[in-house]
Amino acid sequence: MEDHIHLFRDCPFASVTWTKFLPPSSNQKYALFFHLDWDKWLTFNLQHPFHPLWPGQFAIIFWQIWCHRNRCIFDQDHLYTTEQRILSWKPPQLPAFKITLDAHHSDDRTFAVGAAVVRDADFQLFLGITRKIVSPCMLEILLITLREALLQVWSYHLDTIELDLDRDMIGELQAGPDTCRSYLRGLVTDVRELLNRSWTISLNYGQRSVDLVALVLAFLQKNQRDMLVIHAEPPDDLQTALE
Repeated sequence: MEDHIHLFRDCPFASVTWTKFLPPSSNQKYALFFHLDWDKWLTFNLQHPFHPLWPGQFAIIFWQIWCHRNRCIFDQDHLYTTEQRILSWKPPQLPAFKITLDAHHSDDRTFAVGAAVVRDADFQLFLGITRKIVSPCMLEILLITLREALLQVWSYHLDTIELDLDRDMIGELQAGPDTCRSYLRGLVTDVRELLNRSWTISLNYGQRSVDLVALVLAFLQKNQRDMLVIHAEPPDDLQTALE
């Protein structure tokens, strides 16, 4: 039977993933990471062994490994590494900009931060949007984030957009407000109106969190005080976390 440490660290999928994301460090810390037992391994990674942002990065990667294993079992997804998942994010074709979304709940789950990232064909961040949202429903959080992202992008007069959305969001938007859950009808109506404006928008199916930039941005902004924050360039802590 597979134990916790094998699932989250020692199996080929997990070990390749951690190797990709572990920051440069001393050989001693690197060796500790792969040799500690379960309890000591968790404690080690939550005590800033590499840099101040590592516990947050560790938690995100840990969660993605768990989610991926569940997809492999219940959705019969292929076993691939997080590195391969990230590389499956494809830049938009010129002259388009691509929007990707994600969200992160607060520790007490009283609110979430939705994040949208707008990037060009050279992988450069054009716009980052984070919004604090009080809702337990991830679909509602992502629809609110998408609506805000489309409004912001429209204000910049960008006319060619690619959207990476998950299966649930595309299904709700295609079905329309008449068939969706009552508390989503206004959101679905708003987003469909925005999508039908005089610009070119293509919807692409993509698993949420394939682009880690949006997920990391949401995580790092979970303590933001403002309800809405617009990032015209990458925040310093986001750049540090992704290097």
